[in-house]
Amino acid sequence: MSGITYYRDVDVPFFELKVCDAAHVSLKRHYHEEFSVGLVEKGASKVWHEGRQGEVAPENLVLIPPGVFHACNPNDKAPWRYKMLFAAPAWVAASLPGGRGKAVLRQGVRCLPARACGRMMAEAAGRLMAPATPLDRESGVLALFAALLGDDGQAGRQEKAGGERDRLKQVREYLHSRFLDRVTLTDLEAVSGLSKYYVVKLFKKEYGVPPHVYQTMLRVNFAEKELRRQRELAAVAQDAGFYDQSHFTKTFRSHVGVTPEVYQKAHL
Repeated sequence: MSGITYYRDVDVPFFELKVCDAAHVSLKRHYHEEFSVGLVEKGASKVWHEGRQGEVAPENLVLIPPGVFHACNPNDKAPWRYKMLFAAPAWVAASLPGGRGKAVLRQGVRCLPARACGRMMAEAAGRLMAPATPLDRESGVLALFAALLGDDGQAGRQEKAGGERDRLKQVREYLHSRFLDRVTLTDLEAVSGLSKYYVVKLFKKEYGVPPHVYQTMLRVNFAEKELRRQRELAAVAQDAGFYDQSHFTKTFRSHVGVTPEVYQKAHL
């Protein structure tokens, strides 16, 4: 079907992103084994689920639990643009506190104003569509689901349990030793003994930024040193773990304020 594209990353196999920008779409009733979060960006939609019919206006989110029969189609087969993010139930159950994913399984389809979580959905989708580290991609989806399903206060109790500071130091040391690798939240979960949700939340509280931003900062710092050695830009971009020179330039400038080329020439 034209106008539909899928995005996947082997390092975060529990996610899949579907982007639809097409007219005359007609989808039969079906269900997914994953949690589905859809953001309607253009065109009104008709949503059928479990015998009920409703509408989703533009700039609204739809949350569909696994196993729920549904069908989403544009009104009058008009031009339609939406993004649908799929997340494995096992990942949702293991990554969020308090069994929030299990609770949503019993709530059925929900339509939410995009102003609440639309920015997070757009960011999560953008990280899956564009060059990004596995840590960056999973952190974006985790933030979205935490916002959608809520924080029941378990993180606060986790902080009071004690010993987290030493665990977070282990996470930071791991990032310093492996920042050029394709680090995942699964790796950080194993290193710390904390769930992915707590790793991100408590690491940010302790160090001011989440783990994926910390890793990117380490890569940029590494690149600065290599650029001062007057190495070729493309080689530095590759060695620092960036997808290509364009990705390197954009990320470097966002941290340093100038492009890698300008930075390197200042050290001639």
